[in-house]
Amino acid sequence: MFAAALLLAAAGPDEPGLAVGREGGAARVLPEAVLAALPAQRVSAPAEHGGAERAYEGPSLWAVLEAAGVADRPHDQVRQAVLATGRDGYVVVLAMGEVSPEFAGRPAIIALRQDGMALAPTQWRLVLPGEKRGGRTVRELEGLSVATLR
Repeated sequence: MFAAALLLAAAGPDEPGLAVGREGGAARVLPEAVLAALPAQRVSAPAEHGGAERAYEGPSLWAVLEAAGVADRPHDQVRQAVLATGRDGYVVVLAMGEVSPEFAGRPAIIALRQDGMALAPTQWRLVLPGEKRGGRTVRELEGLSVATLR
């Protein structure tokens, strides 16, 4: 996480990347170099609604939340949600406990590669292997926001 913080400080304002923040607050843009420096995971999931299985690679959603400084203590995670938004306005919600290693530790990733090929930043996606329907996969991922529920 220390290396990611150093890279964050060096990111330019116009550099493409993934906006990550807290609902109602300012977001940090994590550039491709930061995301690529995080440990990568490889998962398989259908490409589209019931389509053929594809191989996706990229950092875990949890690692991205940590790199952005929005992963809180377990006590707080039980009342938080992650909102993932695509460029087309599509939004999905995951309970923080689904992806937190302190709870379910579900293997959600931010896919930077598909079938061994690098994806352009405008084509990154949130992938949740094991979903029965592909509805919570977000194509053209634009941002992640952490909301605290009261």
